[in-house]
Amino acid sequence: MEECLTKQLLLLGASGCLVEKPHCGFADNFGFSFLCGHPEHTKFQAHAAGVLSHEEINARYDALRRNRRDEFTAKLDEQSKGYFP
Repeated sequence: MEECLTKQLLLLGASGCLVEKPHCGFADNFGFSFLCGHPEHTKFQAHAAGVLSHEEINARYDALRRNRRDEFTAKLDEQSKGYFP
């Protein structure tokens, strides 16, 4: 769990995972993001741990979502790509 890093979300029971390719049993795929459902997920929050600023956390979370979306859409045919502008 030492590699875990999360972003605080409005959901009380989960945080947003900031790991590029999460492989632990607590990471749940949610669209193009991952949620951390670890019972102590708040201990991994990047801002609370002083690892990243709010701006850095948001930029990293958005970049991860965008990269996962781009990887997903790259595998689609041209007609299907039209659903993801």
